[in-house]
Amino acid sequence: MTSGRDRPTVDTEGIGASVGGGSEARASAGRVPRADGSFGEALLAGVRAAGAQEVLVRGTRRLTGAQVHAAAHALAARLIDHGVRPGDTVACLYGPHLESTISRLAAYVLNCPFVYLLPRMPFEDVDRVLRGLRVPVLMVDPTRRRQAEALTAGGFGSPCLHLEPWLPDERPPRLPPLEAARPEALASVLFSSGTTGDIKAITYSNQSEAAQFATARGAYGPSPWRFLVAPGPFLPDLMAQWAMATGGTAILAEDKNAATMVDLIHRERPRQCEIGRPVELYALADHLAVTGSDLGELRLLLYGGTPVVPARLAAIVERLPGLLMQNYGSSEAALIATLSPADHRRRELLGSVGRPVPDMEAKICDPDGTVLPPGRIGQLWVRSAQNMDGYLTFPAGTSSAPVDAGRACGVTHRWPEWIPTGDAGHLDDDGYLFLVGRLADRLPSGAYPQPLENSIGEHPAVIEAAVYALPDGSTAVAVVPRPGHTPNLADLRRLLHRSHPPRTHPRHLQLVDALPRTPAGKPDRVALRQLNAIRTPTGGTTRGTPAAEGD
Repeated sequence: MTSGRDRPTVDTEGIGASVGGGSEARASAGRVPRADGSFGEALLAGVRAAGAQEVLVRGTRRLTGAQVHAAAHALAARLIDHGVRPGDTVACLYGPHLESTISRLAAYVLNCPFVYLLPRMPFEDVDRVLRGLRVPVLMVDPTRRRQAEALTAGGFGSPCLHLEPWLPDERPPRLPPLEAARPEALASVLFSSGTTGDIKAITYSNQSEAAQFATARGAYGPSPWRFLVAPGPFLPDLMAQWAMATGGTAILAEDKNAATMVDLIHRERPRQCEIGRPVELYALADHLAVTGSDLGELRLLLYGGTPVVPARLAAIVERLPGLLMQNYGSSEAALIATLSPADHRRRELLGSVGRPVPDMEAKICDPDGTVLPPGRIGQLWVRSAQNMDGYLTFPAGTSSAPVDAGRACGVTHRWPEWIPTGDAGHLDDDGYLFLVGRLADRLPSGAYPQPLENSIGEHPAVIEAAVYALPDGSTAVAVVPRPGHTPNLADLRRLLHRSHPPRTHPRHLQLVDALPRTPAGKPDRVALRQLNAIRTPTGGTTRGTPAAEGD
């Protein structure tokens, strides 16, 4: 069996689904729906079948299936005019506008692998990727125009195709006939969150994308969906694509403010809603408590991406019974685990991320690859048809890099089987997965951050907390306080004394307006260490520089 030392770990992201029984388990609660053909074919068919029905909504813009189908084909024709051939790799400086979503459909029309360049991705990484791939054209969301200009000024030589709001005639233009998408062919390139190091380029094949869609259909309910998604990195737009592929409607919120989301829920009457991270779920629950409002006809409220505080979640379950689903997954393995609405009724499971989605296998291993029994903490490994093909590597020089990412740049570390997630946790006897943090974030005391953060998060003055190690071997906690409150270290330590030995307690408290975040929206512990470079003596409290809150 492959050991944890044989392969590098990967970065997790907050995508969701469910985890299996024992220390090595296969999900057995049903199978995923059959995935016939590619996801791109399913998406284009779903939009075409919707016809005059609205399929894509953001703000005042409401596009029908016929309009989106025609716009995707018209954009595909423009790509051909810019020198793109069917099967070439294309890229998009992705953004919140509907044109970014349509650009993905246009790539599917031409069977072109699609490179997602998301807004929080560092400029130097975008530049490196584009120089390595040599895409023939770069599509640009209206919000990313300045970055496109900077890339061009820095020597990026391919033309930029700016995606402005427009609607062509609803009759799609004639395009050259194409072969059906090959299951094993490259479909998309996205990027890891950079939680534990450099951002990595992750490749997915058509068959992996099809398996992801089939798994989502099994998890989120019968078609057609009416899905409201809050803004965020990658997953919300993928959920929007899934919704359209069911023949349903995707509603893209313009911001994640709780009042905005509740207003949209009442006005648009979605059946599913992706609210974002637990901190957004907390804000939503607080808003409902203050206003006395409800969630209308909503049937499923999804959250994930970062750990949730079980005590805080228990109070929300009382207010929103039967609605909540926690999602857990990774960039490399896609949907891994969900905690179902029924699971949320069991208080002892509120610290779990759930059990595997159908066809997902999970195991906990020690560093030499030995599978551990239930209750023992080790690294989580997963295996399913959703797995990535591998990481994309770029040639040493960029001058000779060809156009086609699938043929030009090497796909290394191919994982047809088990993928190490880099997350530490344990499985219980019923196959529920309980995570304790990233392996790389283990503290000098031997403890992991998440259980400490869960306890600190119970304090009524705390909105969010992140525990991290300092270079001198001590531990600090960054806390986002509630408005008008100032938690102190002594109070937090008293909370920790209930269930954590003193050697694990943070010695420094840092108050911040918001936690700095990685491109995937996770707490950035490296940035927190930098913020804490100048701090008070042991046991002290500092007021950190306000951190920019990102999607």
